[in-house]
Amino acid sequence: MSSDDEFGGYEPTTPDVPKKSAPKPRPAVRVVAGPSSKPGPTAARRNQRKAPEVAEAEVEGHSEVLVVSSGDEDKTDKAPVVKGKRKATEPSVELAQPTTHLNGRPTAKAKGKAKANLANIADDMDVDEEQVAEDNIPKVRPSKGRTNAKTSPSSHEDTSTRRAQAEADALRREIARLQKRIEDADSLNENLGKQLQEIHQTRFTDAEQSANERVEQQQALVQAQERLIQEQSSKLAQQGALSNSGQLHKVEFLSREAVDEETKGLHTKNKALSDVIKEKDATITRLQAEKKELQSQLDNEIQMAMAQAKSTSGSTRNGTRTDDLKFTKAIKLYEDLTNFLILSVTTNKSPYYDYQETCYTCVYTLTDENGANPSLNFTLRHMWIKGDTLDSTEPVISRDELESKMQYSPLHLDKESEDFKRGLDFFRDPFLFSTDQVHIFLKTIQERLSAIQNPEGQAEGVKVDASQT
Repeated sequence: MSSDDEFGGYEPTTPDVPKKSAPKPRPAVRVVAGPSSKPGPTAARRNQRKAPEVAEAEVEGHSEVLVVSSGDEDKTDKAPVVKGKRKATEPSVELAQPTTHLNGRPTAKAKGKAKANLANIADDMDVDEEQVAEDNIPKVRPSKGRTNAKTSPSSHEDTSTRRAQAEADALRREIARLQKRIEDADSLNENLGKQLQEIHQTRFTDAEQSANERVEQQQALVQAQERLIQEQSSKLAQQGALSNSGQLHKVEFLSREAVDEETKGLHTKNKALSDVIKEKDATITRLQAEKKELQSQLDNEIQMAMAQAKSTSGSTRNGTRTDDLKFTKAIKLYEDLTNFLILSVTTNKSPYYDYQETCYTCVYTLTDENGANPSLNFTLRHMWIKGDTLDSTEPVISRDELESKMQYSPLHLDKESEDFKRGLDFFRDPFLFSTDQVHIFLKTIQERLSAIQNPEGQAEGVKVDASQT
């Protein structure tokens, strides 16, 4: 029996008013519910005229309802009841055989014997407890009219909806269970992977480590002995070949200690030669850098000389060099006054805007009454750089961000003595200073050289605000 058939009989029906018909003969066997005394003929005729469509039987102490519809005489709907069996002393209930109307006319009634059998089946049937809750089953509303054989469309739709919801709930529960199993399996897999990784990464104990080291040492010793045996075998083979040729040679066997000592001496000699090679390479690199710088200065001087020759070619051909003589005398006067000599001047393009960088190769000589005239060779490079307060990584966006600086770099200090270099103090290393401190720079050089010549009478002079590069 499908769920549609189970709930179809509980829908409300519209009673069908039976037509009055002529009295019919009383059935041979007819048992109905009622008092224990036999009803009179009037009551029998009244019951015969009613011809009910649905018979309901209620047993005291139980809630069992049997419904027989006119469209299906062999089917019975059973409502949930309390577990237990019907008492034998209770009166049996005989179901009234409904009258089926076909095209508005009543059909023949079923045989009395069949009705008696149906009643007996209802008496002998045990009442079992069902799993469906009693409150969830709709109650049957008694009706005096005939039961509609066809169920309403809404009942089928509700049943289909409930069935689909039940299937969807079951699928959701199954999916949740499978997802939980997948998560548990992933967690277990991860734990096993971690355990396996820990097992592979487990460090050896001290005993195992020492055993492995001993094994490695023994293997290395065996390999060394095998190589020695091969070397000795090759030597013996050579000696055998020489002896066969008639030449006599003395075979010498060296001990392991002698071989190690000889090898150690060779390693020491090799290391010393490597150090010498490194020193030579450093000297070559330094000389190449100096050569490159001198070549650059030479090229600049050649270009300046050519430009000057072009500008003064007319006056030279005429033999008039009055301006050059005046310029030379002025330079000589400055040199005599300051003991500051400029040997060469070179210019290069600055990386900022259209500025030029000028490099002066200078020498300062201190005149001493004792006849010792110490001198200091150096270069002064006039350049434009970013201010100290600005970020060096950011590009220059204005000329105001640039500052005019002089870079001092000493020359040929490797030819001077250690006392002379110590007396120079911070003049031993390159540094930068502002162009407005050139006079302080010259004064400080004079004081440093004077202090080197006269260590006892040196006085602390003014220092240049320099920053070492």
